[in-house]
Amino acid sequence: MITVLGDRRHHLENNDVIRFTELNNLPVLNEREFPIRVKSPSELIIKTSIKDIQFPYSDGGIVLQVKKPQVYTFVS
Repeated sequence: MITVLGDRRHHLENNDVIRFTELNNLPVLNEREFPIRVKSPSELIIKTSIKDIQFPYSDGGIVLQVKKPQVYTFVS
């Protein structure tokens, strides 16, 4: 589970994709993309099969939302 610091909100939705950067002591997650599940406005859960994640992690880092292209088709 990932918690946003302070009274901030993450503004993400279920199945959004995020990427971590600047995780100092957790390089296995740096620059990788993960779909998420929202637990609350300040907490989210990453979906991963990586086994060697060391939690709890409290050394900071940055989460970026990754926008994926979507294809829409219309009938005219």
